[in-house]
Amino acid sequence: MTKSFKMVVLEALLEADALTNGLEIETLCGRSRAIMLRSPELVADLDSKELGDPRTASDEAWRDYWTKWPLQHWTTAKPPQFRLTETRFDPLFAVPAAARQAFVAMVRELVDYRLYLYRRRRAAEAAAASGTAFEAKVIHNAQGSIIKLADGARAPELPLGPTNVRLPDGRHWTFRFAKIAVNVAIRSARRQISSPI
Repeated sequence: MTKSFKMVVLEALLEADALTNGLEIETLCGRSRAIMLRSPELVADLDSKELGDPRTASDEAWRDYWTKWPLQHWTTAKPPQFRLTETRFDPLFAVPAAARQAFVAMVRELVDYRLYLYRRRRAAEAAAASGTAFEAKVIHNAQGSIIKLADGARAPELPLGPTNVRLPDGRHWTFRFAKIAVNVAIRSARRQISSPI
């Protein structure tokens, strides 16, 4: 996913209980806009040059933008999954009545998962770009635990050598940052000026 738009369309259909029977375009666009506006990380996907401020854009401008991007793209997938007319956005797939509940539940789970991964990736990209955060994982060897920096995560902004940190629980530690890991962590005996981690 390069943008969240297609998943937001599915979420709007799911919220309206319209995944398998379609929805009026006006309603779908309004619901999609509400979903986008309640998530700042998704609003960042919108092209302000084309749309302007999504909070104040007219309903017509929003409809044109939303129709051009995700709705039109859903109709040109291979194979197309939806049909777009002047007034409606309808599925091209049929789901037997006996399977409808399970199908909708599975699509909801996939949409939630894809949007979760997307939000997480966007947050990590923003944090990495600002130099304020990085991802790491804890691994273990015979001597104990090691905080291993993600492959390729070493950036000039990351510390190197002994660094005072404050953990979320308020405890103070000194972490020894090496090229690819933190392999020594010593609890500080007294409070020091430290960077949160």
